[in-house]
Amino acid sequence: MESDRVPVTQVTLGETSVSVAWPCAATPFACWAPYAVTRTATSAAGCVHVAVGSLTECPSPTRLATGRELALHQRHTGLLTCKGDTAHVLNTALGVHYHVENASPQRIHVCAANTELHRLDVLQLVRGVLLAGEIRRGLAPVHGAVISFGDYGVLLLGSKGAGKTTFALSAISRNRDCCLVTNDKGLLSTASRSMAGLPYAVAIPPGILSHLPKLRQSPERWAGGKLLVWPSEVGSRLMADVRQCVPLREVWACQLDLKAGSVRLATCESGDVRRAALSAARSFEHTLSPQWLYDLLGWTIRRPWLGELLEANWYTVSGNPWGRWMPAPSSLGA
Repeated sequence: MESDRVPVTQVTLGETSVSVAWPCAATPFACWAPYAVTRTATSAAGCVHVAVGSLTECPSPTRLATGRELALHQRHTGLLTCKGDTAHVLNTALGVHYHVENASPQRIHVCAANTELHRLDVLQLVRGVLLAGEIRRGLAPVHGAVISFGDYGVLLLGSKGAGKTTFALSAISRNRDCCLVTNDKGLLSTASRSMAGLPYAVAIPPGILSHLPKLRQSPERWAGGKLLVWPSEVGSRLMADVRQCVPLREVWACQLDLKAGSVRLATCESGDVRRAALSAARSFEHTLSPQWLYDLLGWTIRRPWLGELLEANWYTVSGNPWGRWMPAPSSLGA
């Protein structure tokens, strides 16, 4: 269904590539820097093909009325109709249509309007395909923030509300050598013992904005009561680098306490704390990922145990990130 008049962009994350035929493809993917690499493609052998067209190409509503209900990404629902190796899915919440061809090569044709909501939906679909490709080749998805000091990385773990984002942004804003790798979701390579970032927006709670007002710039995008800012924009606003991948050396188990006057960094001796942090690390939220698409394409996405993280140096970071750090984070492991 791809038109010869539509430019084709090859989007690559790690070693996984997706070929995207989309009239505005060059602009939306720019926000994924530095994680994804894009280039103009004349051919894309071995890639999943995604083509974006207008809503005028979608089937009639009468045909869709017989479809069965399907759970989609973003907790949306859809209607599914199948014929041979081809499936048609209507996102009833957004009005976006997806044609999925489970052939060789595998193709996805999206019928969408040129609106922000529909463009974001296409971005989520392409990102989900890239993420699945990296997981299927052996990388492990991790729920956690990653920062770096010089040439080594620090993984911040904890359950929701433990302060991963707050500790990470505080450290970045206070230390010139501290770089952002990823805010909430990353990929662990057990072979190289490294952490790579993923192109997800940084979700910033309102409490952080009073300490880092420079993160607020127009126009703003909010979801779930948090300000969404792309990592590259966070880096530019805090005058910090954003890195795609770093060697992992330390794990910090986060314990946020805004009533405290300082932050305490200490060696983590508690096995219970480590097990709780590992459990949180495995709770990689997949609501933004199109599991329904993985099922239609016959892909199996497994979640590993992440026991390799136990080989890193473990610390607890507790207290108020906006107070005094004792000791300074860059002095650990020196």
